[in-house]
Amino acid sequence: MARFTIATTADVPHEGCGCSVEIAGKIFAVFRQGDEFFVVDNVCSHRAAPLHESGCENFQITCPWHGAKFDVRTGEHLNPPASTGILSYPVLLVGEEIQIEM
Repeated sequence: MARFTIATTADVPHEGCGCSVEIAGKIFAVFRQGDEFFVVDNVCSHRAAPLHESGCENFQITCPWHGAKFDVRTGEHLNPPASTGILSYPVLLVGEEIQIEM
């Protein structure tokens, strides 16, 4: 596994805020809930909507196109129209750097 710095805490400054990051052709969404940071694939499993556009509330991401919800901690889908989850990645906070392992 390789570790990547994909953002800094300044890139996601507010509660519920999300941002999109592309590394090696893969697009991730980074979200902040309180002092915790979460990283998931930035593509809804239903119709490939960019999930970072919706933000995050109560550990839930809501797809901006059709309203599917996902748990930002696990990637689990919580309601239709999505029938499968999205990938989530373990986050390591190193100083101000938000890192994941892949």
